[in-house]
Amino acid sequence: MLRLVHNRPKEPMLFLAEYFESQSSSTKLDKHLRTLNILQLTPYFQPTFQSNLLKAYEIISEPKSNGKKPLHNKPGLTGNVYEELLSMICSSKFSKSIYTVLLEKIGCKPHEMVPFNVFKYGVTCCFVSVEFFNLCENLYVTLSCGKTSELARRDVCETVILKFQKTLTLAETNPNLTKAAAMLEASYRLRPDIIASDLLETQNHNGETMNKDEFLRKLFDIFQENIKTIT
Repeated sequence: MLRLVHNRPKEPMLFLAEYFESQSSSTKLDKHLRTLNILQLTPYFQPTFQSNLLKAYEIISEPKSNGKKPLHNKPGLTGNVYEELLSMICSSKFSKSIYTVLLEKIGCKPHEMVPFNVFKYGVTCCFVSVEFFNLCENLYVTLSCGKTSELARRDVCETVILKFQKTLTLAETNPNLTKAAAMLEASYRLRPDIIASDLLETQNHNGETMNKDEFLRKLFDIFQENIKTIT
């Protein structure tokens, strides 16, 4: 019940069923799956996700065990174990090439010890990136007239990509704006009616199309430029 009060899910009964199922089988799961279960209890933008991160870090940092005896007595998270978890978060959504680009930003050396702040940053980046990717997929369907089998017009896609790029660089090009003001201005520029107005001004349709993979990759390349590299 404390978990229920703490996480405040939208569907309490479903949350309890999934939670007790995961707890009853936790002894059968390796620490990667147990960690992932904890991280998926609540969305990354909810305050309770922060405490779930702490619990997840404790689990993933447990010593390796072989049956009942630990293989080593020193707890800690190494880079290879950390990256295995990141792969589990992203594998169902990203292609290998896109995941490689993200890993160059948030990955660690295989035998490097990963502190909590790096773990927190990397895991959060993965969940944010997955959500961003989902939004981009939905956007492409919209640009292709709501038909998943259709290709979107290249000129329309390039207009949206350019708009997105300009919006992300808003704070850099306007140093007098505060961060909050820049975010508000960016939100305004990405309003559906503003984007629609830009699309109506597009007069370069020559029959060329852009497939979904290219559209997603171009947007993600712009997005990942704003992800700080772990040093």
